[in-house]
Amino acid sequence: MFLNTQEGYGKCTSCGFAVTPKFFGVGSNEQITELFRNATFSNVLKKLDEKLKVEEITNFSLPPFSSEPTEDYRGIPKDLLVKAAVYNCTSGRFKDRLIFPFYDLDNTLVGYTGRINGDNPNFSNAKYMHATGIKTNQSVLYGKLIKDLNLDTTKGLVLVEGNLDALALISKGIPATPLLGFKNPTSNFIVDTIKLGFDNIVIAFDNDEAGHNKMYHTNKDDKDHSIFKYWTKEFSCKLGFYSEYSLVKSLYKTKYKDFHEFIYERN
Repeated sequence: MFLNTQEGYGKCTSCGFAVTPKFFGVGSNEQITELFRNATFSNVLKKLDEKLKVEEITNFSLPPFSSEPTEDYRGIPKDLLVKAAVYNCTSGRFKDRLIFPFYDLDNTLVGYTGRINGDNPNFSNAKYMHATGIKTNQSVLYGKLIKDLNLDTTKGLVLVEGNLDALALISKGIPATPLLGFKNPTSNFIVDTIKLGFDNIVIAFDNDEAGHNKMYHTNKDDKDHSIFKYWTKEFSCKLGFYSEYSLVKSLYKTKYKDFHEFIYERN
């Protein structure tokens, strides 16, 4: 989901669900800006849940398990999917979706997302569905996988937008984690990176205007809302856009939108 606090509206880029100032009971752009000032993805979900009378789940469990992947999925090797605890769900709210769980470094489930299993253009629901209450800025979401695979940490942790982007890079031996929309880091997230052995972080969002803006641009009103500004203000960590990974650098010289698409189609 993306939220434009200056214009006063938000929209889910998967299913098209839209929110406006009126939806939240406020009547001006100034009020909507204040309502979502410094909001994280989790904050927005919580406000939506409250408005839609959805009970937040804090100790949630995974959807019904059906089977492990039996083949590669959109270029991501089957073996890696199994190591990442990805599985098929054929019943309940997440029916016909591939479930991508997220575990913290203590092997505690902190959330999950379900993606349609295939590319059926007639699929009536959103491409992605997220667990209510997911705390995306509390942990390095694929930190446990990075640790289990003993990936090299000397060139930095790569921050990407989506979980398939992260898994695509991990399949090539590059440690990456999805942000799933959050902007403000938490001390827990930074602690995770240190525990994993990282001392620098590389921002590498989608190769489109929105991704570039989130990395280092300003908005049309010349107000800097880049993730770089937020992070360097809060934490004195090494943070930048230059990457020593040639694969990461090469995306921005191509027509491809994101790492998953780049690696999947190039292969």
